Amino acid sequence: MTDLQWCHLSFLKSRRNAVNTVCLITSLAPKQACFASAAVYTDADGWLTTFTEDTRSSGTIAAAADRGNSPRSWSDLWSIFVPNGAARTLAALPEGEQNRVFVGWAKISVVAALGEWLAQSH
Repeated sequence: MTDLQWCHLSFLKSRRNAVNTVCLITSLAPKQACFASAAVYTDADGWLTTFTEDTRSSGTIAAAADRGNSPRSWSDLWSIFVPNGAARTLAALPEGEQNRVFVGWAKISVVAALGEWLAQSH
């Protein structure tokens, strides 16, 4: 990463929003992205079981933020993330297409993995 990109990163940390993120990312290549999740279960004896995934929501970063008209957007990241197979950002997708994306993600989420693990006699 160049000094200029580090400068952008410092600015982004102080002003976390989608526009600043797009400004930083447009200077980087490739523009692939994904949401990553993790969960840690600690049992009564202090043993840790970790659940992670980082492939459920791959896509790209949009050239510009697009919130569309969606009231469902709870994160600025939705306005810059374009899921694989979509033509618009997650925030700008119609509700039905958003739901299709979320259903696919839910099947392989860390919450689902934790639930399955707990159901196996833990």
